[in-house]
Amino acid sequence: MSPGWAAVGALGVCTVAAAAEGVCAGRGVREHMARLRPPRFSLPLWSWYAIGILYYAICFYVLYRTLSHAGDSAMRVAALALAVAMMAVNALWNLVFFRAQNVLLSLLAFVPYDLLAVSLTVCLWQFDAVAGWSLVPYLLYLVYANLWCYALWQRNRRPA
Repeated sequence: MSPGWAAVGALGVCTVAAAAEGVCAGRGVREHMARLRPPRFSLPLWSWYAIGILYYAICFYVLYRTLSHAGDSAMRVAALALAVAMMAVNALWNLVFFRAQNVLLSLLAFVPYDLLAVSLTVCLWQFDAVAGWSLVPYLLYLVYANLWCYALWQRNRRPA
């Protein structure tokens, strides 16, 4: 795919994913966060928005590099499928965390999400190491996100 069309495609996928994430989160994000007892190491709300912007910048870059990659290898198709799946699970996480307000289920959702993120990184390393390495900072952030969600669940779970 030409670089121009690869950019259009990557931007389109990211736009749809961001819109889905917003729809899944719904209204009342601030109010929901305010009702929770956050762990000591929680980031302020504005920083979560900054992380979201960086996430979509990385996703755009990965999709752009993958779409503009010469050839039509199975790894390229797998990377595209993994990237779209990862973005879909990210949107569904918002549904579980914000709409359903289920911290435990959102914690459990990290299992498939983390597997998708690691699988995408490994897949990208097979045909575009630069794109693969661009995901490493996000993988490091996921360590924090998993720990944060676990601590959030611990602080907010209801006694049996």
